Parts: sequence; C-alpha cells; structure tokens
Amino acid sequence: MHAELLHLMSQLESGNSIPQPKLRHRLQEDTVGLQRCVHRVIGEGEHLEFHFDEEQGTPAQHVLCAVYAAARVPWDVVPAVMSTVHKGLMWKGGSESALLAYLSGRSGVMAISSVGDPISWALSMLDLRNPDTASPTRKDVQRAFRTRLRAAHPDHGASDDAAAARIAELTEARRILLG
Repeated sequence: MHAELLHLMSQLESGNSIPQPKLRHRLQEDTVGLQRCVHRVIGEGEHLEFHFDEEQGTPAQHVLCAVYAAARVPWDVVPAVMSTVHKGLMWKGGSESALLAYLSGRSGVMAISSVGDPISWALSMLDLRNPDTASPTRKDVQRAFRTRLRAAHPDHGASDDAAAARIAELTEARRILLG
C-alpha cells in the first residue's frame, strides 16, 4: 500500500486527474451518506495540540484524506505541503511536540518554543506562570524542574513512551529560564 500511496501523491502533486478508486477507496466529494470525521491542530498560546477523530474510518482512509486535502491547497504551496505529508508517512511515533519538530524540520523541543515566546513557553512547561508574583527565582525554577522531572520519569510511574521527550522539554525550559 505504501508504494501505491507514494504514486498517488506524485500524481496529485503533478496535478494529474486521478482515476477512482485508489487504495480500495474512492474520493467522494459530496457528503451524502458519509460519516463526519474531523482532525485539527489547535493552538492555545504557545502550545499546539492535535485532535484526531480516531473513531471514524480506518488509518488508510485518514491518510488518503490527508493526501487529497494536501492536493487542494493553493497550487504554489502544494510541493511544500506534500513534502510534509511525505515526512509524516515516515514518522515512527512519539510526543506531539516531537512530531511538530520533525515535520517543521526543526530539531529538539525548540520547535514548539519558537512558535511563541520562549520565556512564556518555559514558564508554562514548569507551571511557573503566576501573574500575581514577580519572575521566579533560580530556586523556584530548580524546584519546579525537579518536581516535574520526577513526575515525567518512568521510575516514578510515568509512561516510558513519552518520557525522553518530556524530560528534554523540561530540561530546555529550565535552560531558557536560567540562561
């Protein structure tokens, strides 16, 4: 299926007409009789979060939808969008922040912090945002870092899957605040 998908992407990127069905599914442009399925990237401050409707459809259908949607963006950005879809197909899994860093071509956790103000991001990561107090002291930052590090560490019950990415984010937040 992967080879068929890459061929379809190449055809769409070239602007070719696509005979149906593709990959055992056909593109249906009207919505009569279809189940609604919505995927979103939500931004809140410096934080981005994915919302996937995983209850509707199969993974293959979701990928096909992404490919067809990528082909419908303005023609001048189709190559860049398709390139991002290609990268997404190579993704092996991990945290949302790691996925965003991977897709954007930026390395490490700075991909998320660069979306907005790095100081605000770091304060948020360490839960040090308090409008009633002045900037946190070095001691406050270290204490918050250690507390969140313990919560993120597998030895203290956190999931092994996302621990490395979360610890890297916390370390980067501490570095930003302490200089």
